[in-house]
Amino acid sequence: MIAHILRMIWNRKRANLLLLVEMLLSALVLFLVLSQLLFALQKFLTPLGFDRRDVLALTVRPAHDDTAQN
Repeated sequence: MIAHILRMIWNRKRANLLLLVEMLLSALVLFLVLSQLLFALQKFLTPLGFDRRDVLALTVRPAHDDTAQN
């Protein structure tokens, strides 16, 4: 019985090899996509290098209205 199964596997080795290659490529693509997602998430969650409380806000307003000169 085992010899018969092994003979069937050996006779269909090309189909089995193609199936194995397909599974390996699928695993590789899945690994690459997940690693890119984790890298993007890590970049999103890292701090910017400064605290938002220490940022100054600057507002520039002209001293007089330039449109009223005409």
